[in-house]
Amino acid sequence: MKSLALLCLLILAAGSCVSQEIGLPEPTGPYRVGTTHLLFVDESRPELFTDEPDDRREVTVRAWYPADAAKGAALAPYYEDGDAMVKNFSYPAALADIETHSLVDVPVSGEKDKYPVVLFNHGWGEHAAQNTVLMEELASHGYAVFSLAHHYEAKYWAYPDGHVEYLNFASPRFQQIMAEMRNPEMMELFYAIFTTTGPAAQDSLFRRTLDLMPMSLREGPRIWAQDIVFVIGELDSLSRAQGRFAGRLDMERLGVMGMSMGGAAAGQACIGDGRIKAAMNVDGGLLGDLVDSVLTTPMMYVGSRRFIGYDDVLANRVNDDAYTLTIGEADHYDFTDFTLLHRDHPMIGTVDGRRMLEIMNAYTLAFFDLYLKGVESDLIRGKRQPYPEADFRVHPKP
Repeated sequence: MKSLALLCLLILAAGSCVSQEIGLPEPTGPYRVGTTHLLFVDESRPELFTDEPDDRREVTVRAWYPADAAKGAALAPYYEDGDAMVKNFSYPAALADIETHSLVDVPVSGEKDKYPVVLFNHGWGEHAAQNTVLMEELASHGYAVFSLAHHYEAKYWAYPDGHVEYLNFASPRFQQIMAEMRNPEMMELFYAIFTTTGPAAQDSLFRRTLDLMPMSLREGPRIWAQDIVFVIGELDSLSRAQGRFAGRLDMERLGVMGMSMGGAAAGQACIGDGRIKAAMNVDGGLLGDLVDSVLTTPMMYVGSRRFIGYDDVLANRVNDDAYTLTIGEADHYDFTDFTLLHRDHPMIGTVDGRRMLEIMNAYTLAFFDLYLKGVESDLIRGKRQPYPEADFRVHPKP
């Protein structure tokens, strides 16, 4: 949970500060990493953010996957149009030219017949590449990762043909969301997160927030979860068709995760969808219908300093294995690549950026390795806790 009134200003206009770190850490797995862009159109759903009655809901996706190197393959840029990102969102100029470790449009690795699948969902007002370091890490360890862009609530979204669309601030629905965010009571609730203790009081805090921002925090995760469920079906069809991913996606081993609003949407998607075998909610709290639901999917909640002491209220929403990981020195944007790339961002904490990415990579990989690959580890079972910054707790299935 967060005050979107505050985050809106910080997310959409991050400030023209100087970046102190530029290069992305190399993924540690045995596979090379490939990347490509996909587009899916849900003909059954109208687009709520436009005035055109015939507009259907589109979801663009950036994929990372285990790859076979191809001669002459180019490394993908971090941003499809870095100059525009710097100009439109006041990013540090140095961020315009960052390269990733992912090769563009190369074949899927032939090392395995199929690879488990993880869907990622960005934060509200962010973009599909915001956690490229984590996406590359998962792909390098044998996962096909698909990061959804939730149109009209993302900074930008990129199409397979190369063109890029940017957030439309004039959209009527977007303006309605902004009006909700300007409610002065939201700021009071934002600060209350840090001091509220006890599951009952914390639960009440979530509910008050949802009541104040129903379009943003109740309807929003539902719409995003519909995107997730739709894309799961499209990926299943894609794996049965011709093309790069034909026969290569193991849809029986499917995980979903996300950060902030995307984390809440990942949990929301688990409600009633048994195809999802494991889910992660990263600094997203209990939004949408999560506050009134009990999930039957293994779930990991990852939180920043604002969620210290929220372990029980989160874990009690899961009737399966639950895990809580709180990093007290982290702020909201430390759960993105900005923890390394944009240390002057106003929502970066005191945790070291490279250390933060190492923690995120380690626990995310261990969690999905257990539930999608059946690989046990002392890390995910809590028998080894090598990161003093991280308060990791195991909540076994009741």
